[in-house]
Amino acid sequence: MAFTYPPQLMIVAASFFLEGVSRPRRVAVVNLSILPLNAVLAWAMSGGHLGLPAMGAVGAATATAIASGLGAVGMIAAALTLPRAKERDVRRIDLAAWRGVPAGIAALAVFGIVPAVASGLELAGFSILIALSTQFGDDVAHAFQIVFSVHNVTFGLALGLGSACGVRVGCGGRGRS
Repeated sequence: MAFTYPPQLMIVAASFFLEGVSRPRRVAVVNLSILPLNAVLAWAMSGGHLGLPAMGAVGAATATAIASGLGAVGMIAAALTLPRAKERDVRRIDLAAWRGVPAGIAALAVFGIVPAVASGLELAGFSILIALSTQFGDDVAHAFQIVFSVHNVTFGLALGLGSACGVRVGCGGRGRS
């Protein structure tokens, strides 16, 4: 599930950016595309359906990683194809544009640390409750719950950082949006 963190961070940051520039339909289209894909892949890869090998919790985690990667590509494409993407410098890839990235990341991290920690703790708590309430006695079920917990903690961090990005974009923030 650790491989899923970077694409989920991209999904969250790009979705908050798109919502901040009043393009929530683009976010909905991407999310409504990848969520059913994740469900079908998790079902097929964990249980050995559709001709795929039964991989249990590893299959479910792999399905989420695949869906997250595709979701990140979709969300970035949705941001890059905005009608005013050029005016917002969304498509800039020159060295001058990249020089400000470390300072921007640091500012977002400081700005978003409280919601990031709060979301991470909330999701970790839910995961622990799920693990305690599903006493199947099956090693695969417990392994899945552990993977689910790790996934939720990393998603909480991504959500907090993405939320900070969305607030900065929506409020005009410092620098370019």
